[in-house]
Amino acid sequence: MTDSTHRAHDAHPASRAAGSPRHTLSRVFTSARLAKLGLWYLLLLIPTIYFKHSYLDSLAEEGVLAAVGSGSLVASLGSYLALFAADFFEVLLIVLALFLIGHLLLRINLDWLVAICVALCMVVSAGNWLSFQVIGTLLNADNLEIALSWIRAHPETMTQDQSGRLLLVSAAGLVLLALLWSSACFLLLRGGVTERSVPVIARWTLALALALQVISAATLVHRMIRHRPSIGTSRGYWSATATSLGGAEHWDPFELALPKEEAIESSYRDFAYSPVAVPDSSAGEQPLVGIPPRARIARHIVFISLETAARKYYPVLDNPRLPTFARMASRGIASDHHLSTNPATTWAVYSMLTGTYPRRGRSLLDYGDFSSDGLAAVLGRHGYETTYLDSYKIDWQSGFHRDHNSRMVKDLGFMSIEDIAQDSVTHASDDAFENAVARERHSLSRALQRIDDARGHNAHAFVFIATILGHYPWAAKGTQSLTGAEKLAVIAGSLDGLLAELLRGIDARGLSDSVIIVVTGDHGLRAKGEFASLNERMRFGTISFNVPFVLYAPGLFDHSVRLSNVTSHVDIAPTLLELVGIPTDSLLLHGTSMLDPHIRGRTTFMLNNSLRPVDGYYQNGWLYVYNAFTGESRVERTPEGAGSPSPDGYAEGAQPSAALTARVAATLDRAAGIFDTTSAYFLQRGAATRAGSAAIVSARP
Repeated sequence: MTDSTHRAHDAHPASRAAGSPRHTLSRVFTSARLAKLGLWYLLLLIPTIYFKHSYLDSLAEEGVLAAVGSGSLVASLGSYLALFAADFFEVLLIVLALFLIGHLLLRINLDWLVAICVALCMVVSAGNWLSFQVIGTLLNADNLEIALSWIRAHPETMTQDQSGRLLLVSAAGLVLLALLWSSACFLLLRGGVTERSVPVIARWTLALALALQVISAATLVHRMIRHRPSIGTSRGYWSATATSLGGAEHWDPFELALPKEEAIESSYRDFAYSPVAVPDSSAGEQPLVGIPPRARIARHIVFISLETAARKYYPVLDNPRLPTFARMASRGIASDHHLSTNPATTWAVYSMLTGTYPRRGRSLLDYGDFSSDGLAAVLGRHGYETTYLDSYKIDWQSGFHRDHNSRMVKDLGFMSIEDIAQDSVTHASDDAFENAVARERHSLSRALQRIDDARGHNAHAFVFIATILGHYPWAAKGTQSLTGAEKLAVIAGSLDGLLAELLRGIDARGLSDSVIIVVTGDHGLRAKGEFASLNERMRFGTISFNVPFVLYAPGLFDHSVRLSNVTSHVDIAPTLLELVGIPTDSLLLHGTSMLDPHIRGRTTFMLNNSLRPVDGYYQNGWLYVYNAFTGESRVERTPEGAGSPSPDGYAEGAQPSAALTARVAATLDRAAGIFDTTSAYFLQRGAATRAGSAAIVSARP
């Protein structure tokens, strides 16, 4: 039936008794437009519920059905329907809005309008599905840009890796499904809505739509009565998608009236080192190691960041297969309890070098350049020559963020930035793994050259090396048949051998007592393919944040200092500055020297930023996790927390109470506010520095 036929059909009842309520209702239920609107609603609602269920299933670690199915059958069904209450209403709004704008105003044929609408929604949902299957979050501009940049540079990750090929097949299947579903919608509306079927379709679809709106309204009233905020799973799939794609952040760091630097740091320390967090037993304790002031002198520093190095798969301490790591740990600080701040290399490196946490929202680089109290900047002011070496390409992204990494490194205060991948010496072999090892060897060789250069200038060198060898997919020559864990063991062994070469170069120069070497991982596992390759369940926890840490300083330590408490990337900068005798009192830092006993029990934060809507923190031997999408929390004891009391009478293994969940969410929100303030301060200081430099330049004759 064409639209003209529909209008004629709709007008036909005019010959009946006009004004009769019964006949008016009959006319409504014989409207072809109403029938098509009802079908449109259902045809869009079905994929919406499917994709939202898939997303929630990726966030709820035990699965959606298990998460809501703890009560009776009726209660479980009610809880399950409540998950989609907002979607019942949102889809109706979408249909009505597009009907008014697209059909009534723009005069688009209704059958084609439905097909186009459903096709576009299905394509967006296909992108969403791939996004939360890989990294656990809805599609957003940042992650899409990163993914496309990486695939463009490394197409083999999609064509040669099994999980990559599966993703390609899945993507093709989802696009095909979108075409088939939208085509079926068009054919159903064009051929299935007849004069005979209209009353049946209209009655049933209208009844179902009304019933679902009743459920939606009842759920809203229930939440209002229970004083449960409209967050988490109560958000609709399409509003969450729009927020993720467009970004809902309204933060203007340059319009904020900020307190002074010391007030910002004091606010953070009062919060992170509150009486709840820090046991009284640490009060008045002496440092773990007494280093005399005369020993705290300038030394060359080489900082090596390992790529994707979950400590579980990089057991570098007490491992006879990794003798170089053992040697380094025997003359310095070592820890099995060190945490990254973020499972993204850029922001993990940011924390290592600034001694602060990154903000939880959009990158501060989206707002401009910044000026922090980072290692490179502070050491540079004290006569160090600072170099950043990237074993890959520092600016490997494309689009809006194509220069974010190099901008960050410059803002951190590095005098020189070098991309090792551009050197021909790193492409001597046809084997990708051998080339990767060659790049790392070349990076370490460059570090020795920078030390030699600094010595020639009667200065000291600070060299930061961002490695790439451990990037997923794990690969090594002749190891295709090995398990993921075995491949990582090969990579760890290769790194151990490379570090042995570095130490031999340092020993040959007679600099063993004049150097500090830090080796740590940027982060642990973060993408679904990484978890799957190691038979790990994708969940927020130490597997994503716990990384190896070794600080080798034979001129300062004649034995191994093993840390039993949790430390963080934010603690590395203040520790290094203390060891080389640079005061930190006037610096804005979130971290604390690892040798300070007050660090024990401090609240240590782990942030996902845009990767997943899940953040957490460590406090007194317990891990607290909050999922901002589901509105649920998780509390679990960590290996370091044996014997520590349960929080708020929490029964281990139970579902946290509403009060405890609210406390976890409030703690993370307060931390996010402090980190925002810190970032805003760095941005405002960066703007002031640039303005001052511009004024000096303009004043020159």
